Amino acid sequence: MMKPAFSGTNKRDFEVSTSDPANHVKNIRGLLANRVLWTVALVMGLRAMALVALLTILPLYFDRELNLSPFSRGFHVGLLIAVGLVAKLLMGYLSDRWGRKQVLGFLLA
Repeated sequence: MMKPAFSGTNKRDFEVSTSDPANHVKNIRGLLANRVLWTVALVMGLRAMALVALLTILPLYFDRELNLSPFSRGFHVGLLIAVGLVAKLLMGYLSDRWGRKQVLGFLLA
């Protein structure tokens, strides 16, 4: 059985109640005080900014420096996205199988 990636990271027990606004506000405050949430949001934001910058600049580099045709530029950018998609799926599977720390340690080494 697979274990969720962030299980055990949040020690707060949130009450789920849609009828009580006080519990709703309490839950939102608890989420905003959660360091794991802010860390994940920051990393995801930085990754998204890097991807947008890469996808903006890379076709210009392909055109001006490498003189690639529009089809070739599109093919190479699409190949970049496809390889990233396959790598995400593979690393997710390996992370579930071996554990997050082992996979990240291997990738960062």
